[in-house]
Amino acid sequence: MKLIHCTDLHLNVLPPSFPKEFGKELSKHGDVLVITGDTAESTSLEYNLCELADGFEKPIYFVNGNHCCYGNSISGTRELAKKISKYTDNLFYLPCEPKVLNDNTILIGSDGWYDCRCGGDPYLLDMEDHYAIDEFKFCHKDEIIRLSKVEADTLAQQADIQIKNVAKQYKSIYFATHVPPFPDPGRKDMVWDPWFVHISMGNKLADIAVDYPDTSFIILAGHRHKPYTYRVSHNMIMFVGAAEYRKPSISGMYTI
Repeated sequence: MKLIHCTDLHLNVLPPSFPKEFGKELSKHGDVLVITGDTAESTSLEYNLCELADGFEKPIYFVNGNHCCYGNSISGTRELAKKISKYTDNLFYLPCEPKVLNDNTILIGSDGWYDCRCGGDPYLLDMEDHYAIDEFKFCHKDEIIRLSKVEADTLAQQADIQIKNVAKQYKSIYFATHVPPFPDPGRKDMVWDPWFVHISMGNKLADIAVDYPDTSFIILAGHRHKPYTYRVSHNMIMFVGAAEYRKPSISGMYTI
């Protein structure tokens, strides 16, 4: 089985006919597709995912990214993703339940969120999120940071439980999330890291790698648009996919 990883497709900025054709092209290269967030903004998320699924005609496993929440709330976008997954045969919103890929491999997903704890001062920069996502609109920066930490910690705890529930049953666990749980080790400018790293998730994952040394963990992420790889431990590695606006592409291919 060949697994395709795509991330940050931002299909809402492309012509309406593009997603289906892109799905057809992707289907030539693999058997399952994993999208680690920012497929489209909330107002067009359903259309773009369904068109992509019509073209791909094979299982698509996805998580939400921050841009998926634009024009909606974080919670509202999750409910939308659940609805889409429920009535579309080959679309699966990963946070709802893990997906077994074969006897030795399982796929788990979390939307992920930045937690403003890594790198520089989170007060130095603004994100478009602060004006485009309902929970953040009209909030002072203090409240946005607090809400982000709560969201990130909740998701990290949920992922911790999900992974531990299956870690002894499978030799390989693929974990799909939008915001990278670990920073780019080759990046000296850390000013964006508060808004581009989910370090509370990273801490949970690093501990899991220690607790389950015989299990292989492969983390797939996005959000940065700049690709990087981080070896966490002998049994855990993270791949952050490349992305470019208006030029969706395959971020990685994996043989399961």
